[in-house]
Amino acid sequence: MGWWKDHFWIILAVTMIVVSVVLGLTLYCICRRLLRQGKKLNISKPLKQKPGDEEMMYENVTNEPPAQLPPLPPRDLLFQQDA
Repeated sequence: MGWWKDHFWIILAVTMIVVSVVLGLTLYCICRRLLRQGKKLNISKPLKQKPGDEEMMYENVTNEPPAQLPPLPPRDLLFQQDA
């Protein structure tokens, strides 16, 4: 039991690599077999949108100038209070 605890992260990393390689080889073999049989892989296309149905951006834009903002406090104010 101690050996498993000592090498847990190494075992986990090796397991992840092995699983990734097995999945990659499986997908490679499946795709190669399908392409040899002459089957085309259908790539789904997005639905056609109407020309006037573009994304609309709504912003809070007005022609009025923004209201006058109050001045910012001095930057050293917090440091003076802490000391």
